[in-house]
Amino acid sequence: MEHPGAVTDIPQINSKRNKENQCIKSDQIKKKKKKHKDNQPNYFLSIPITNKEITRGIKILQHAIIEQDKRLAKTMVGDGSFHVTLLVMQLLNEDEVNIGIDALLELKPFIEEILQGDNLTLPFEGIGTFGNQVGFVKLAEGDHINPLLEIAETAKRTFQEKGILIEESKSFKPHLTFMKLSKSPWLRKNGVKKIDPELYEKFISHRFGEEILHRIDLCSMLKKKQSNGYYHCESSIVFELAAGSVMATQNLPPQDYGIDDDSYEVLDLTEYARRHHWRNQVFGHSSGPVVEKYSVATQIITGGVTGWCAGFVFQKVGKLSATAVGGGFLLLQIASHSGCVQIHWKRAEKDANKAQRQIKKRANKAAPEINNIIKEATEFIRQNIVMSGGFAGGFLLGLAS
Repeated sequence: MEHPGAVTDIPQINSKRNKENQCIKSDQIKKKKKKHKDNQPNYFLSIPITNKEITRGIKILQHAIIEQDKRLAKTMVGDGSFHVTLLVMQLLNEDEVNIGIDALLELKPFIEEILQGDNLTLPFEGIGTFGNQVGFVKLAEGDHINPLLEIAETAKRTFQEKGILIEESKSFKPHLTFMKLSKSPWLRKNGVKKIDPELYEKFISHRFGEEILHRIDLCSMLKKKQSNGYYHCESSIVFELAAGSVMATQNLPPQDYGIDDDSYEVLDLTEYARRHHWRNQVFGHSSGPVVEKYSVATQIITGGVTGWCAGFVFQKVGKLSATAVGGGFLLLQIASHSGCVQIHWKRAEKDANKAQRQIKKRANKAAPEINNIIKEATEFIRQNIVMSGGFAGGFLLGLAS
């Protein structure tokens, strides 16, 4: 005879096992979610879009789409947030953010080497989507693609060498996002599951404008945006424009220092410095080798006097050696130009050019301002070698006074 409780024991055991299995599955789901969250990127490198022509064109595009389907209004990206993403990463704490800032600063000379002093102009034309879920303005084909891809790859390598977790992707596809269905999840429940191509068909071949690469920002996806709509920016690197180039009036997203005006006139500091150079202030705007129009004696005396005045401040340093070297240098200049001594100027110029290249090579690692000073000073010395020689001799005599 069977035990009376034998029949009811089996369902109880099965029920217990089901509960255990459910708990195991629940734990696995939580672990997967936690792992996904732990690997979720929260920072990115941004090329901000600041050309008003581009932002104006995108706003017209967005308005045209909303006019056709007002439900899509909340899917639009704000004009202050327009950018091209170079790299996506994860920075979990303040220390990692500081490492990211260091990596960004180290990236600058590498990018300058890629640019070789030229502007990188990014033209935007036409519309594309990612799975009909994200709408973006395309980057037009052209010679700018390869250097941009090289910059992105260099950025990835630089940040990875710092131990920063980079989001892996199949390929880098530069684009300018203007709408995302994910910004409004309730749309799917209301039957909007994709972006209809008919909404933007009039803009398929539209040319939106060009953006010159002038800045790269390290931005946070999660921190509060700035007052102008741009992302919270931890740090930036800025690139000089090539000589002679002019930036269009641009809507530069500034750091949030309480500035609400989002309209700025951009001053090309490189061109301004060239027009207001210290040589121009001293010798006039037509200056290059201006002192060449004066006699050799006048140049030597002028350089010697000004050099002596400067050297007088340091008069207690090396009097005997300064007298010998400075006096010899002045005598050599006078003897050379009077025909008593022949100097191989071509060899001297060759050595000067070699030294200039060495100086330039090392100075590239320093700030651009230092590079400009060295370049201008070297150019001035080359163009005004007699006066510069007189100054050097006078300076050494001033030390010996």
